[in-house]
Amino acid sequence: MVQWKISPRCVTRTVAAAVVLSCGMAMAGEIDENELFGGESVVVDSAGVVNAGEVRGLDEKKSAAFSGEITTAALTRLSRDWFENGHADETAFSGTVTGNLMLDVRLPGGFKTFGNAEASYDPADSSGSRFHLRELFVDANVSRRVYVRAGKQVLQWGRCNFWNPTDLINVEKKSFVDKIGYREGTFGLKAHVPFGTTVNLYGFVDMHDVRRPDSLAGAAKFEFLVGGVESSLSLWDRRGRKPVYGFDVSGTLFDFMLAGEIGLFQEYDVKKVSFADGVPQLVVEKKNRVPRVCVGVTRFFDLLDVQDRVMSSVEFYFNRPGLTDRKLPIPDLSGVEPAPQSGEPAISQEQLVAFFIEQGLYEPNNFSRCYLAFFSTVSKFIVSDMTLTVNAIGNLNQRCVMATAGLGYATLHNFNLGLLLTGYFGPEKTEYAIAGSGADVRVTAGIAF
Repeated sequence: MVQWKISPRCVTRTVAAAVVLSCGMAMAGEIDENELFGGESVVVDSAGVVNAGEVRGLDEKKSAAFSGEITTAALTRLSRDWFENGHADETAFSGTVTGNLMLDVRLPGGFKTFGNAEASYDPADSSGSRFHLRELFVDANVSRRVYVRAGKQVLQWGRCNFWNPTDLINVEKKSFVDKIGYREGTFGLKAHVPFGTTVNLYGFVDMHDVRRPDSLAGAAKFEFLVGGVESSLSLWDRRGRKPVYGFDVSGTLFDFMLAGEIGLFQEYDVKKVSFADGVPQLVVEKKNRVPRVCVGVTRFFDLLDVQDRVMSSVEFYFNRPGLTDRKLPIPDLSGVEPAPQSGEPAISQEQLVAFFIEQGLYEPNNFSRCYLAFFSTVSKFIVSDMTLTVNAIGNLNQRCVMATAGLGYATLHNFNLGLLLTGYFGPEKTEYAIAGSGADVRVTAGIAF
């Protein structure tokens, strides 16, 4: 068996050499940016705001545009005990308002910059208002053959809709429950070199939370199109970590859209926790050559003479480093000696969950070994401006489920209303019942401009 050891320096040099080589090869022929995979961006998650497939004539004009949205939300949380007793003290309420302001500046020659600033206010939060700079980057190109994006950005690194085992770049994973606002971007430098419409080369230098040059992480992807099937090979590496190899593929079979991806970790630290008298103790177990795999099937259906009115998607996720425990390792706090004066346990369940997250013991929808998710959307539901969504995600090892049903109404004037119901099902101390919640009811109202 031949073992490959790749350092970040090697990755950085490889990506740089590939980009330089690609530049030289691409110089031999003009590349039409509008024909790259039909104008679909493979890496950028902000394609709805920054469209790289604009008509080239527009790139020769200088323009600056502001856009944004404001959403107000009210959330009522009903505990499991509320469904049995119906007491008001077994409920919780919160309200927030979130606003995003986006700036899109375009210069002649295809040079662009984009920024997304987000502000939120929670009246129950002692700190009051919060401000986030979700994305801020600059786009440049070399003779429209090499495309570079530098700054804070959200990337789409993978084929599947929800789980992306090959994505070790983004700092914020996708949320199962629709998030109000936008995902947090990661800081780095991305390069894209296309070869016609059949081959693409991507490179990314990850500078997030880096204080020394030797702490940089590097990722590279070779993407190719063969007979209508898009595939890619990827590599991620950082000093002190063994490389992670990735492969993803997507295509169509009859009326089904298929997608799959696998991330192969050469070394993975599995963290476990045990308790002695309610005090958590961390244990780290190293595993070699462990895969993470996701496969998905999507299909659109016609309904009542409306084409593609219904969308249904199913994804299965196999997380080999995940645990097979039937419950989260939370001890019975009833036997723990109460703290003086308060009479409550010295360690609460909420504090234990916070400890799990801080130590990397718990990542939502990524704790156990096997998961299954279902997503469905019905457009023009009842009226033409209304959409119905029904989603569910299940932890197969712990036999628990989180399900949502939502209605969204949007007018032609960009005013929208939303109602989202979320239910949590399964035994106590399982992933989707860990907080003791029974159901959430969220109402939103917002505008886009």
